[in-house]
Amino acid sequence: MDKGRIYSKCGFYCNYCPAYKDNSRTQEDRERGSALWEKYFGLHFKPDIVRCDGCQSTSPWKTGNLLPDRTCPIRACAVYNEVVTCAQCSVFPCSEYSKRVPGAELRKQREKVANITFSDNEYQKYIKPFEGQVHLKELHSTLKPEELVPPKQFSADINVAPFPIKTNLTPEKEEAMRRLYSLLGNIFSTKAVNYVDKVLLERKKPYLWEFIWVMGLYGELKADKLVLESSVRGDKKECSRLVRKRDNTLYEPVQDVVNSLGKFGLQIEFKPFKKNWALILGADESIGGLDILTALKTYVSSLVKKYGEPVYTGSYNLKGKAFKLFIRLDMCDL
Repeated sequence: MDKGRIYSKCGFYCNYCPAYKDNSRTQEDRERGSALWEKYFGLHFKPDIVRCDGCQSTSPWKTGNLLPDRTCPIRACAVYNEVVTCAQCSVFPCSEYSKRVPGAELRKQREKVANITFSDNEYQKYIKPFEGQVHLKELHSTLKPEELVPPKQFSADINVAPFPIKTNLTPEKEEAMRRLYSLLGNIFSTKAVNYVDKVLLERKKPYLWEFIWVMGLYGELKADKLVLESSVRGDKKECSRLVRKRDNTLYEPVQDVVNSLGKFGLQIEFKPFKKNWALILGADESIGGLDILTALKTYVSSLVKKYGEPVYTGSYNLKGKAFKLFIRLDMCDL
């Protein structure tokens, strides 16, 4: 590793970054750094947060700094696997790294987005330091096989209850509930292929659980769909928090859930109107169609009837026995 450079876990040159602690000592430094982030990367950092102890710090947020990104899954994975940078990992570059960390294309991307042509001097000072893929691929190529670190094992943390041996349902309804159990079991038990994937899945679960719960409890069966309308259920925080008020669009984590459910045969349509919106949940015939949607509503409603509605505590979290049983797919009360 070049002694003159301080690498972030993903390969940025920390000591060339305007937010790095040695470059952001004064208010003037931070104001300059804020302007640089705005100009070259379109990031709106207030001067007060343009200060970073560096990705390699063991406690980078101890002093109250907001940088580096607390939610960065790449850093979390590198820390878990105890590698100085991702280049030391034996599976470098993994798909998530390649998707998230910029490489040689960064200059053209930023010029196109900002509608600016950077001078070579600007490129060297403000763009090249963040071509993480380029830096780590060069570093990775210099390492011997014995210097590479294999990823650590991690637990799957799957906690789904078994389907009850006996229910009080009719054979037809029990079959529909079994199909729902199988469907939701596959969705809730999605396995991570690596640690960074595990981090992302764990963050996604609260949005996934709440979205399906909300559609099952508050959605109304209309024809062969479950329809949730803000004009009807807009007073419920767990419903209103699915949609960003300022532009009437789904929050990004919710949109990610919507996109991911398609591969399981669940189709979601979001319809924004001038003041209101509607979410429409459909199910492919291959997974049970209307029967699956009816079973979902029956299951969620039965939990609420027995244990009461859970309390929305913010940040897509629901607290209560009904919801706790739901995320475990516990159907013992059927």
